[in-house]
Amino acid sequence: MIEWINQKLNENNLSIRKLAEKMGISDSNLSKILSGKVDPGVKFYIKLAEAFNEPASRVFRLAGILPSISDDDQMTFSELLSIVKKLTPQEREEVLRYASYHLWRRGDTSTSEETGPANGGEAAKA
Repeated sequence: MIEWINQKLNENNLSIRKLAEKMGISDSNLSKILSGKVDPGVKFYIKLAEAFNEPASRVFRLAGILPSISDDDQMTFSELLSIVKKLTPQEREEVLRYASYHLWRRGDTSTSEETGPANGGEAAKA
């Protein structure tokens, strides 16, 4: 994580003081966190993500809060996200219903029950 932060500082031509300012914390607190003297909380990682204009999920993965994903999965996810961003809200909803329906068909019960045919969800009509 420290390597990544240093890399981002270099890429963005930022000092620790400027990063702390962007995050709304004192540079002494940031230094303590970076040196391992203080354990950061979730809010720190959210502020860090915002300061570097990165998705919070990426920072959480780097920090070990979320499990890592393979480069192939990340690339697939990035491609999918890029496509979905270009869709209208209605088209996004259709894609979500379609994906939920396929998960429901294979027995994945972690998806919304609204999309299953038994509940008359739109995906049932697909």
